[in-house]
Amino acid sequence: MYAEPSLAMLRELSIEWAIGFALHTCALGMHYAGDLPQAYALIRESIALFRRLRAEGSLAEVLITFGKVALARGEQA
Repeated sequence: MYAEPSLAMLRELSIEWAIGFALHTCALGMHYAGDLPQAYALIRESIALFRRLRAEGSLAEVLITFGKVALARGEQA
């Protein structure tokens, strides 16, 4: 996945808000590739990070993706 090298670099640099977006991007890629377990794990990590940072706007965007992944996994709202 194209965003994984960026995610690794951002983790090294400890740029938390950017890590959250890179996790989100990787989760979207995994979702579209059909790897729902990996997409779910990545989006959950992104949610936890944005909650900890109290970044409500970013969290809202990530929660939309979480809903898409959850629906694809067959979860009910």
